[in-house]
Amino acid sequence: MEAARAASPVHYVNAATPTTFIIGGMADFMQPLDAGLDLLQAYVAAGAEVEFHYLHSQTHEFCATPSVMPAIMDEVIFFYRRTLTERRSFEDEARALNPFARVSSFAELMAELSPG
Repeated sequence: MEAARAASPVHYVNAATPTTFIIGGMADFMQPLDAGLDLLQAYVAAGAEVEFHYLHSQTHEFCATPSVMPAIMDEVIFFYRRTLTERRSFEDEARALNPFARVSSFAELMAELSPG
């Protein structure tokens, strides 16, 4: 059991860890939600970029369910477009159209939205 615990990716996440997409099923007894949340927290604590998706009522190997895969693949493709292949254009669009993307605090948002 100790070897399995030591092999957990939670112990190896750092700020240089590549952008990661975590996906799991909430009914997965092989890799329970708590394990995914621990991994998510490790990414957040390290300042590494991560996106987290858990699917209600899905078990381990949900990819074996053909009706689930198209939606999952759409999410994965969108993730890679936003974080890798088209990152700059997504960021530019967000800054141009979304005031929340141009600020880092509520005070800055209020200043941004204040007339004059």
